[in-house]
Amino acid sequence: AIAAPVSCSVGGDVVAQFTKAVQRLSQRQAELQDEIWALRSCLDAAGSIPRQTFLVQLHRQRFARVLQEHPLEHASSLEDVMNTPGLTLAVS
Repeated sequence: AIAAPVSCSVGGDVVAQFTKAVQRLSQRQAELQDEIWALRSCLDAAGSIPRQTFLVQLHRQRFARVLQEHPLEHASSLEDVMNTPGLTLAVS
């Protein structure tokens, strides 16, 4: 069951302020997306950074951020993985 909204003047003010702040952030994000698109287009057109190079770097950056947020617990090498008992049988 969904609870009925609570009516409170202080809470209403907070919600209104929060809503305005979210709207401002959303607008700023849209502006920044436009600027990024324009910069990427200029760099690509000038041949400074080809689109593929940009996308590779973007992937690396995102992957590094994910690793930082969720570090790997085990640092196994490919050799360690390949020597896992039963792996060859399971893969084939």
